[in-house]
This record gives sequence, C-alpha cells and structure tokens, in this order.
Amino acid sequence: MPSLLITTSRRTSNRVRSFIRDLSTVFPNSERFNRGSLSQDELSARVRQSDAKGLIIVPIFRGNPDSMMIYDYEGNLILDLKIESAILRRELVRQKSVRSNEAVYLCFTPESSKVATELITFLSSILNLDPIETSTIPLIDSGNNDFIVSIDIKGKDIIWTHYQAITGIEIGPRIRIRRFRSFEGVD
Repeated sequence: MPSLLITTSRRTSNRVRSFIRDLSTVFPNSERFNRGSLSQDELSARVRQSDAKGLIIVPIFRGNPDSMMIYDYEGNLILDLKIESAILRRELVRQKSVRSNEAVYLCFTPESSKVATELITFLSSILNLDPIETSTIPLIDSGNNDFIVSIDIKGKDIIWTHYQAITGIEIGPRIRIRRFRSFEGVD
C-alpha cells in the first residue's frame, strides 16, 4: 500500500511528468499515476481506497511545475507550496541512473521559519523520520542508495532538496518554494 499518491493536473507537460517521477523516487512507498479526467472527489476516494496518508497534485504553468498541493487522506487541502523553480534529477546528476532507496535523515537549518517548520512536519510524517536541526549535511555509510532530505532557507525562499547519504552529492530534485500556504484546522 502506498503511503503517498502523486499526480498532476489534468493537462500536463513532459517536464511535470518527469518532476512527479522524481518526487516518487524520494518518497518511499509512493505511487504516481496519471490523473486523466478524475475529479477532486474521485481523487479523494482513490486516496481513501488506497489507505495512503496523503496526495500531492502538481499543477502546470507554462510547461513547468507551478505548485504542490498537498491533501490529507480525507481529501482536505493542508499545504499549498508555490514553486519558484524546480531542477530535475537528470539536470543535477549526469549519471544515467541514481536510485533512491530510503531517506535516512530529514535535516533543516537552524533559521527555519514557521512556514518551513510546517513543511518539515509533513515530510516527517510521510518519511517516518525525526527532523534534525543542523547547518551541514551529515553523511552516513548505510548504503549506496540511501539519501538525506534537506530543507534550507535562502532569503525568502525555502530550498527542498536531496543528497546521497554516503557521498553528500546532491541528487535532486531541487525545489525552490517562494510562497507557502497552510490551511487552518489541520493537525
């Protein structure tokens, strides 16, 4: 059973499809699927039927990922992340295939804002990891395919990216989040 479902808006581009493929590699036990003509109610029913913890929908703007709309298992919108830019894995790592096995750390910088804290809380629940406050990326020799999730603050932006645990090389995707909305009444 997937812990998270990932899909796009109804009409999408190849770049957004590549982006959700990258997202599915860094969320263990996630499932990406083509939305087709499914309505919001049908998407919510699919989440409940699969016993997933949530759903991420990635809308498109001018061929690029526009935002990440994150819903809980009941279909309630809990986070809306406006994407300033997204760098795909293939654009960061020139190797043919960089596999991701398991997230071993969820790191964030000490100056994280309330906005970043809510994103960290969501990622922590999906990845089943306790967040670690650190200004450097901790390396661990646990396996070649393990990775580290990093949330960093650069000015007004939140940078969410992934590093290979054994080498510290950024494997992506790198997501620059400009605006962030959370919705009240969410645990």
